Amino acid sequence: MKSTLNFTQTAFHKFIDYTKSCMPNDENLVSNFYEAKKFMRPLGLGYEKYDVCPNYCMLYYEADAMKINCDFYGSS
Repeated sequence: MKSTLNFTQTAFHKFIDYTKSCMPNDENLVSNFYEAKKFMRPLGLGYEKYDVCPNYCMLYYEADAMKINCDFYGSS
């Protein structure tokens, strides 16, 4: 959810806190982003970061990984 909705870590923590407040006291929900990442690691559901154009029109990966400027708008 954090990456899909582009949550900050603070927003993610607030969401988790709210969700936990709606659940019974014996819930097993993670309490922060670090614990969520630690929980996901053994499942092989990691992530890889890519640089992106400020206009969100181009990802800098694979053949474009070493480029400095956007192919569409020329921004760095």
